Amino acid sequence: MKRFGNWKLNLALLLLFSTCAVSMYAVSIYCDGLPDYFWNRASRNAAREIELVAPIEHSTLSREARIAQAKLRLAGHLLRAKEQTEQLVLSNFPSIDPLFTKAHDGILPFTEVCLGGTSKWKMILDAIPLRRGGEHEAFLKQEFESKVLSSRDLERAIEQTIRDFILRVRDIESEMLVDMKTDIEDLPGFESLHGIDPMAMATKFDEALAHASEKVGGDLYANVNKQLVSLLAGEVLAQVAIRLGVSGGILGAGAASSWATFGVGLLASLVVDQLVTRLWDWWADPEIELALQLADHLGSLHRLICDGDEQTPGLRGLFRRIASEREAVRRTAVDDILQDALN
Repeated sequence: MKRFGNWKLNLALLLLFSTCAVSMYAVSIYCDGLPDYFWNRASRNAAREIELVAPIEHSTLSREARIAQAKLRLAGHLLRAKEQTEQLVLSNFPSIDPLFTKAHDGILPFTEVCLGGTSKWKMILDAIPLRRGGEHEAFLKQEFESKVLSSRDLERAIEQTIRDFILRVRDIESEMLVDMKTDIEDLPGFESLHGIDPMAMATKFDEALAHASEKVGGDLYANVNKQLVSLLAGEVLAQVAIRLGVSGGILGAGAASSWATFGVGLLASLVVDQLVTRLWDWWADPEIELALQLADHLGSLHRLICDGDEQTPGLRGLFRRIASEREAVRRTAVDDILQDALN
């Protein structure tokens, strides 16, 4: 009997503990669900209130307030486009870097020709009195162009780099326009932009860019045509040529502003010729190894064209200028689009 009584007591205690555990679990579920329940209920009530109040609020907004509201909504897209464009400025130069890698590979074949019999013979002929001369220099330039660096290849690489940069900026802006159109579709007052075709939106943006460039005084850089690319490439090459010391009546101080007289092809040729002309200094000192000197000058030319220095902006300086001017024009263009949409 005693053992049986203990069994009933144990069973009672077990049932009591089980009941407590189930009760605590139920309470915990109930409590955890309360915040969600009240949050969802509050959200639904808030949404219902917004639906009722929003039309009244928007109808009372002034024109300036609506423009400010839209600008605030689109500010993130403009900032993202600015950051992406600035990142492009820091990119490598896939059209130029391989060209100089190939040029360095041609240094040894070129120096062999420079120190070979044909080169020495032409130098002797140039030294003979009453001869016209210039055969040795012309020979070296021809060999340099074929084995190391072609002025035509340099011109094309610079133009391609500029063209690619401008096109990539345009791609960033196209993506920005798509995101902006999506983000503004629920704003009352801008219904004219809600269902607009992407191509029509791009056309509207281009027109606004042209108008904005006149207002802010910046270059447009919109149409990536041969003339624009050649102008920019010539600007870079003229600055590099002056930095390398091309002068003597060919390019003087301040000539970078009037370099268009020469054309980008001639400027590229002048830059390459300047490297070959420096060979005369290397010949005067037989202790200086020709290949090392040529490699050093090729490296300097590469850096001047791409990165510039304290006196020469180079391509990267040009791209910084384009990015800065384009950013100002872009903001003004977006503002014009918003103003027109409310008219």
